Amino acid sequence: MRNYAGGARLAPVVGLIAAVGVVADANASGFQLKEQSAEGLGNAFAGSSAKAQDLSTIFFNPAGMTSLSGHQAQQVLSYIAPTAEFQGSGSTNTTFGGPVSGTGYQDDAAENALVPSLYLMYDYSDDLKFGLAVNTPFGLVTDYDSDWTGRYHALRSDLMTIAVQPTIAYEVNDWLSIGGGPIFQYANAELTKAVDARSAVFGGLVAGGAPLATAAALTAGIGDARSKVTGDDVSAGYSVGVMFEPVETTRIGLSYRSRIIHELDGDVEFENLPTALRTNPAFRNGKGRAELNLPDSASLGIYHEFSPQFAVMGEVSWTNWSLFRELSVYREGDPGALSTTVEDWNDTWFYSLGATYSPIDKLKLQIGVAYDQSPVPDATRTPRVPDADRTWLALGVGYEFMPGMTANLAYTHIWVDDASINLGNEGGGLPEHAVSGTYKSDIDIIAAQLKVTF
Repeated sequence: MRNYAGGARLAPVVGLIAAVGVVADANASGFQLKEQSAEGLGNAFAGSSAKAQDLSTIFFNPAGMTSLSGHQAQQVLSYIAPTAEFQGSGSTNTTFGGPVSGTGYQDDAAENALVPSLYLMYDYSDDLKFGLAVNTPFGLVTDYDSDWTGRYHALRSDLMTIAVQPTIAYEVNDWLSIGGGPIFQYANAELTKAVDARSAVFGGLVAGGAPLATAAALTAGIGDARSKVTGDDVSAGYSVGVMFEPVETTRIGLSYRSRIIHELDGDVEFENLPTALRTNPAFRNGKGRAELNLPDSASLGIYHEFSPQFAVMGEVSWTNWSLFRELSVYREGDPGALSTTVEDWNDTWFYSLGATYSPIDKLKLQIGVAYDQSPVPDATRTPRVPDADRTWLALGVGYEFMPGMTANLAYTHIWVDDASINLGNEGGGLPEHAVSGTYKSDIDIIAAQLKVTF
């Protein structure tokens, strides 16, 4: 197309999938990462499926490569700085009664992260392009203090994904292009939480006939243990897209990224166990397995130039988060599921509008706004995924400082709605604790990129 200048119950209770919940405080709803382009961020990703003005179109709509000319390479770095402040309103020790020891306040559970993306395109001919994208579509980290009152539900959660996407795009005629390709994705997750070892030993003594007072005296001074779950996997999906250009100043894009299902295989480990628990089968170290369903999504974008200096764009995206109904975790050697956690997430919509203005040929100024729905219902929100609806405001600038070399810089602030949590005792063979409170969150993102045409 023509180019017009102008993103008993162990740590696996929420399992490996819950580790990715960190991203709920990092960027897009659920645990997606939209930050795949500084140029796109400048418009709050409005029109990302249609405007095709940099190589991130390989990620957002591969058909858009036909709007680009020349062999190209592009590097993107996005710095994401979320905050997630937790103010507890109650946390109950379900064995001894009364509040859980520790602090009910967490000043910032979300860690900052630098997210890279890399793109390459080979311009075979005017109507046939080959591309390659390397992205991090899901990820980031959250980390709670070891003494916070929700530590029996979450301490550290860590997910890394790397997606490699070879792509081909073909211009069928002047108004229609198609594109697509496979996605090969690696996922690596780690999840830790505290285990109330004193309550576990106390429960065993009472079950064995010890008087309550004796059991309490014998367990005095026993501190927390810790559980850790790790796992990784390589799986595959695909991405397809179409681009329509009904007139020279208007492009419409429609794209789809498939779901990718990971079977995360790894280990379940317990640390700092007291002697009384080291032979308890409920605290046995072993191999673990959990299914990680990363959702499919569909996007519709439009880009329109009122003049060579001024353009507007919009985007609507749907993500199939209702795939995440529950999580079942298995440990090698155990009959059936070790645990099943109901999540009941909802599908989400992302809406954005943006505009660009070029006061001179080499300079582009950008603005964008967006509304991003959360998939997490109030009833099933956990410390691992304290997600809520969010509103975006984005600004960006692009400048071609020499022929064939363009740089972009963008900044976005995201306001996140307050998120309440009221998590009851999860039950199972290990002692857990009820926790409730409110999260106050916001996110700042700075992204920079360099695109070279040769």
